[in-house]
Amino acid sequence: ARVRFDHFDKLVFHELLHLQVYMFCSVCGRQYANKMYLNRHIKKAHPETCLRCKYEGCNTFCLDEVYLRTHYETLHNEPKRKKTEYYYQQKEKKWDILVHRRIQKCLH
Repeated sequence: ARVRFDHFDKLVFHELLHLQVYMFCSVCGRQYANKMYLNRHIKKAHPETCLRCKYEGCNTFCLDEVYLRTHYETLHNEPKRKKTEYYYQQKEKKWDILVHRRIQKCLH
């Protein structure tokens, strides 16, 4: 049966499952089949490596500054930062890599 995906990221995630690409915890070396499971592991097993929300009474931990910034914007109504030219260059670079991997079926 053919599977349809409504978003390109879901297709890439699905392909990675078939390619058996694993992600490794940088702290303890455990491997996980996808980023969601790895992130859950890091938050539970290594909370000291996470960034904590600065607001009193909020117990949120984030894995990096991007997630923390999004948390502030959505839950604590901080104003959004303007995206820089560097942001758009990095986004385009990531997209090019995904397309390259999909076309070439490579893992580097």
